[in-house]
Amino acid sequence: MDDDVIAQLVKLGAPDHVIDAARNKSQPVDVDFLVWEENWQAVTLFLALKTQWRMAVSMAGLHYFGIEYASAYALLDARQIAPGDREALMDALRLMEDAALPLLNKPNE
Repeated sequence: MDDDVIAQLVKLGAPDHVIDAARNKSQPVDVDFLVWEENWQAVTLFLALKTQWRMAVSMAGLHYFGIEYASAYALLDARQIAPGDREALMDALRLMEDAALPLLNKPNE
């Protein structure tokens, strides 16, 4: 979540707890981790799509629904990924998306 989204929440008069939740989710985390070479392309695709999540804001807070796949396919086109490699990359992207959604939608404690 970037500062522009938070500014829009403020402008729209979102409740303070929704704005605070958005701010908390936008804080960078400094963590080093190992990525196997065969997964590197999929991880960089996932990271490049960090601003392409479908989400909604309600009185209950912010909810993530998933990555906008049209954007993912546009990125595959832009990176000139061979058609034969796309299915495996999209499968890996969906796997990471499925792992991320419960964390992104975790209730604030």
